[in-house]
Amino acid sequence: MADKKTSQAKLSSCGSSMSDSGASAASEEGEEGGGRENEKDPDKETAARCPKLDLVLRKKSGGLSVSSLDSSASAESLLEELLCDIRRSRPASLASTPTFLSCSERGSDCETDCVRDCGRSEAELKGMGIGQLRTVLENLEHETDTVSRLLVRLLHVRDKRAGRLVAQYGKLTLVLRHFARRNSFPGHKELQFTLHRPESPDQHSQWLAAWTVLSQLPRGIPKHWRKTLWSSLAEYGTRGVNWTVQLQNLFSEFSTPEDEKLGTQIVKDLHRTGTTGFSSEEEHGVLKRVLLAYARYNKKTGYCQGFNILAAFILKVVEFDEAMALMILVYVVDHTLPENYFSHTLYALSGDMAVFRHLLKFYLPELALHMETLQKEASGTIRKSYSSENPPDRQSVHAYEPPLADVFSMQWFLTIFASVLPRKACRRVWDAIFLEGSEYVLYTAVAILAVMERDLLLTSTAADFYMAMSKLSEQLRKAHIMSSAEFLQVTPP
Repeated sequence: MADKKTSQAKLSSCGSSMSDSGASAASEEGEEGGGRENEKDPDKETAARCPKLDLVLRKKSGGLSVSSLDSSASAESLLEELLCDIRRSRPASLASTPTFLSCSERGSDCETDCVRDCGRSEAELKGMGIGQLRTVLENLEHETDTVSRLLVRLLHVRDKRAGRLVAQYGKLTLVLRHFARRNSFPGHKELQFTLHRPESPDQHSQWLAAWTVLSQLPRGIPKHWRKTLWSSLAEYGTRGVNWTVQLQNLFSEFSTPEDEKLGTQIVKDLHRTGTTGFSSEEEHGVLKRVLLAYARYNKKTGYCQGFNILAAFILKVVEFDEAMALMILVYVVDHTLPENYFSHTLYALSGDMAVFRHLLKFYLPELALHMETLQKEASGTIRKSYSSENPPDRQSVHAYEPPLADVFSMQWFLTIFASVLPRKACRRVWDAIFLEGSEYVLYTAVAILAVMERDLLLTSTAADFYMAMSKLSEQLRKAHIMSSAEFLQVTPP
């Protein structure tokens, strides 16, 4: 385990990764519908924690440089401007601009000529005279020349836009490097931002570092880029899988008796908590197909309760792209979380819960001691209830209350907080897990309990503790008890 200083930094970073969770339920829905443009500005506490960059990007000697001027431009406002520029600069494909190939520039009779001449059959051409064939040839040469000139012009436009996009990537890279240096992020000196993942392994590490720093900013990764990031990471993490072949087989309509059994089990879970945002039967059908496809892909694990919540959460992010959702689900379950996390023995999950209890003792010793005391008292009550007139049997004497942390942490870990955190905060947590490792599952759980600690310390029995946890978890899911400032200020004692 890392030393205390490193662990403290990670926990603080985890709190920062969920900085936007303080939005109310109404603002949460507004963000879903309107994107980043409808998001509210960070609160004062968030702004205070975000260091000012005090820099302006400008062109100098044919390159980009950073010059410190006044303190009016913060990291957030500067990045927002750059992100808008990048969205506007995205190059268009040839197929997306058919208006450039319009015949209107060549006269009113051009379109008629094109339809008449280009639609000639071989028999019609053989029946024409020399004069008619010359006319057809002249029209075709004129058409070819016009299209060629338009194509060259369109290629110039594409190259110009691509160059502007590269320039914006360079500016954003400089901002992220400066932010990383100011906040002492190790290993990010050579980060290089691009929207899509590069093919080179060396460039991949630089690309990953840039996205990691971007995720640490107050607003995190832009909503419209998260789909690109998750799919790129999933494609890279599952690069040994031939998805072209797999997708045809996994989403096949051919059904086996085993599929029928799995389908029945999946349908039972479709309307459970976590999929209530699915408003139509069509959306539920997409969710069922993705879950069945994963069960076909990983026959050893099959379908587990909780997968419906994971898949539903992913489908919302990728806008119901079935193939992409399956790829990300495979990446999460089989490549991101520890091996055998969802096996029938829950061996890896049990290990995480044990580590979580040790982290509680390290970061929240008072709460950990309180929970252990309540557990021992509950176990003593069980023994005492059998010690009156009816002597206990040997099995009853050894009955005990399980660790209180295990009761709720199991559901948290199995759903990766999709069942307890607001969607906005949960997306930030998943970003951190994808970019920096599954250890953020543990640090997120500690960060949540750090905010709940004051209320939990007021409980006097294990039953009171469970009732308080149930109430606080519901408030947490509706974003009623955690503001962005509270998350940012979550630090170990």
